[in-house]
Amino acid sequence: MLRSPLRPSSSLFLRFARAAAFALVLCSPGTVLAADYTDIWWTPGEGGWGMNVIQSENFLFVTFFIYGVDHKPTWYTADLSLDNSGAYSDSLYANTGTYYALPWSTGDATEQQVGTASFRPSTSNAYQATMTYVVNGIGTVVKSVERQTLTSITIGGLYTGGMSASQIAATTRPTTARIRARTACRSRKPTRAQ
Repeated sequence: MLRSPLRPSSSLFLRFARAAAFALVLCSPGTVLAADYTDIWWTPGEGGWGMNVIQSENFLFVTFFIYGVDHKPTWYTADLSLDNSGAYSDSLYANTGTYYALPWSTGDATEQQVGTASFRPSTSNAYQATMTYVVNGIGTVVKSVERQTLTSITIGGLYTGGMSASQIAATTRPTTARIRARTACRSRKPTRAQ
């Protein structure tokens, strides 16, 4: 049986297709985190309640500033790791220490696990999440939280070029051209150096 030179052998073609698919699987990147959740998080309308979140890859360290049963400010911390569901979950701790006006005494420091916490980022945007926690087995608190904006960040103007850290460290006195460039960036109007 004669084969057409333009039509590849089906077994050769299948072997090539399998090899290409295998190479794509091997070379494809793993899971990449698209957002960094490091920020101050709060629930609007609940002034005085919030969380500081510090992220390091698949780990979040969270400090809660909330109110206790006695209505006094209470601090908790949580060490949360990313789980298979896309949430960061683990233990919640109560910490105590030395009165702030006295020298630190390690004998005053305590850490006690008091519950669990879970931080689940929104799947639609990186500015909202759901925080769930339980303290001493009393009730489950579920809050819709969002990043707390302290000031508006204006992302506009003309930006060109860049400097390395060694270039910045080497220049100690601003030149007239750099002063004009800074002024141009602040006013968002281009200027010409003379």
